[in-house]
Amino acid sequence: MEWGIDQRFIEQGLTSPRCSREQSKQISDGPEVSPVERWGRPNRISLYEVLEASQRQDTADWIRATSCAARAAAENGAPVWLLRSGLRPKHVSGGAEVCCHPHWLHPCWILLEADRVALEFCDCTFSFWIPLPLEVSSPHPLYLVLSTFRKLGRQYGATLIGFTIVAATCGVHTFHSFLCIFITWAIIRFCTRYCYQLTMAWMFSYLLLFRMLGYLRLPAPNPFANAVQLLLTLKMVSLAAELNPVYLEALSRGRTVPGRHPLDGVMPGLREVLCYSYCYLGIMTGPFYRYRTYRDWVQNSRLPRVPSWDPLLRHLSLAPLYGLAFLLFSHLFPLDFVRTADFARHGFAYTLLYTAALFLTFRLRFYVAWTFAEGACIASGLGAYPVSARSRPGNGPTDPSYTDSEPQDYDYETIRNIDPYNTDFCSSVKDGMKYWNMTVQWWLATYIYHRAPVKAKLLRIGWTMLVSAFWHGLHPGYYLSFLTIPVCLAAEGAMERGVQARLGAGYPLRAYSWLQWFWKMRAYDYMAAGFVLLTLHDTLAHWRLLYFYQHLLCLAFFTVGYALTPRSRSGGIRPPPALSPTPIPFTPPPFTSSRPEAQEQGGVRRRGSQREE
Repeated sequence: MEWGIDQRFIEQGLTSPRCSREQSKQISDGPEVSPVERWGRPNRISLYEVLEASQRQDTADWIRATSCAARAAAENGAPVWLLRSGLRPKHVSGGAEVCCHPHWLHPCWILLEADRVALEFCDCTFSFWIPLPLEVSSPHPLYLVLSTFRKLGRQYGATLIGFTIVAATCGVHTFHSFLCIFITWAIIRFCTRYCYQLTMAWMFSYLLLFRMLGYLRLPAPNPFANAVQLLLTLKMVSLAAELNPVYLEALSRGRTVPGRHPLDGVMPGLREVLCYSYCYLGIMTGPFYRYRTYRDWVQNSRLPRVPSWDPLLRHLSLAPLYGLAFLLFSHLFPLDFVRTADFARHGFAYTLLYTAALFLTFRLRFYVAWTFAEGACIASGLGAYPVSARSRPGNGPTDPSYTDSEPQDYDYETIRNIDPYNTDFCSSVKDGMKYWNMTVQWWLATYIYHRAPVKAKLLRIGWTMLVSAFWHGLHPGYYLSFLTIPVCLAAEGAMERGVQARLGAGYPLRAYSWLQWFWKMRAYDYMAAGFVLLTLHDTLAHWRLLYFYQHLLCLAFFTVGYALTPRSRSGGIRPPPALSPTPIPFTPPPFTSSRPEAQEQGGVRRRGSQREE
């Protein structure tokens, strides 16, 4: 049976996610209200509709309708969820647990896990039966994580641990993060209409000042403070971008109450923003996650039943291998040797191989760091959503029709930050970017690329890479590396239109894919030199030893691809025919808590979705 929400229920000031659409229509007649854009959990009512419902005073009507919904849900063996803003029960009997709904940023009251519940309001009493759920043992590893604590303990415990880590490693530079959080909260609270633009300008301006402190003869921040500031910038901009459309939607309806903020009761306060910012999960290494993901984790009453032990073990299975390989290659190929005169006396082939070894060492270091960072999120249950939600890294659930009913299979795609296999074996530069630092790539695509001030695709990519370089730091090596990516993408696109489109399927396409993969890896080796050498002199000196061969290859590839691209009669470029899926990359199934056959289905679904994209 499909579980949903009838919009007519929202008009009456209530909703029951466990009541089917057919049953809810029996309670109220009239046409359905078209759903508006939602913020928070998909397939839930919008925040503005919650606010509109909270202003009603029809308590008796709400209780009568809710009793019908409760009986309908009880007949289907599901617990009942009650929602009413500003209507707190005076008395609750039957051992019910009163808690806040995990998917609404709103003080709503819910009654869970009680065999009989009686609520006594100011003018009436309402009682009904709710079936007790079966007791399930917690699958979390050794209870060493905060996910089994109650909501407040989870929220404040994670904040205390995170703030302690920041204070111990950053010292007086903790002030920078606190100042950014306070100013961002003030912008969101008092300038909500333009909070996204103002927060973006504020955070990146302060990031520039933060990097310039040493030049201004002020105490320069240490690398730990820089890491905290990087992730905090992403979080604050994302939070403002989430709230801004909700505010504009409330204004467009024209039903705001004079003297009240349109998002009162919905907008997170300073305390919530501080807890989100200082949560210890990913506070320095990532992954980035949205406020919605964090709120779902804090308020999820079913979190103790979400498996994490098996996904954690499978996720960390290759971490020791990454760590040993990193120690070995960092010892055999030290970075400092590249800056010596002895290294400059070697030929092109030696420099090419040494550059490839440096990039491998660079990748292994982040494989270790991000694998353990993701493991911490998995152990705590952060980012766990049903497989049916089709979560994406950074974004979270993308399927609006999913439900969180039990039993369910869960995955942790929301906090997946690295895909080592596809990073190494995908065949194109474009795909290599998608599998590296995946949550940050989502942030860049959502808030920078799609909102770029230019329309041309290549210029938007260049703008995104420029912002990414600035976000990483002020070292010239970052800009040389990131601004080479659009050049490689232009050459790759021209070759795909002019050469790959003519090959068809079979052996020629397979051979082309492997040659493209080899060039992709050498291109990333070349660009990684600027990322690790940092200075303008060292980066250009290293590229000079390689005769700037990647820039010359990109120029040659673009020329050949452009010359071979078929053109229409009007002189424009004819779109290439649909290509067969390339033999590589092969995407393994994501880490889920499902059974083997369910994992296989999840892997097939994810590969199919990538082909569609």
